[in-house]
Amino acid sequence: MGLEREIEQWKMGGEEDFEAAQSNVREGFPRHGMFFAHLALEKLLKAIVLKATGDIPKIHDLLRLARLAKLELSEDMAFFFGEMQEYCLAGR
Repeated sequence: MGLEREIEQWKMGGEEDFEAAQSNVREGFPRHGMFFAHLALEKLLKAIVLKATGDIPKIHDLLRLARLAKLELSEDMAFFFGEMQEYCLAGR
């Protein structure tokens, strides 16, 4: 599979997971919704990392992924990613 196609698959997966997050929250399953929200962010960040480095790390930490993607996060965004990290494990 080509790099651009793989990037698109990560992005599409992130978009689908975000839709699942919204649906779960609407249906009264906020813990599941937040897990899928984290997963959506993770996949979108992995698409950016893949584009920047040509590789996908086997990690789930949003802040580490943002660093690998060379994103400059505001304090608020770094705090948000840190808070979202709780839902990576809570949903499992």
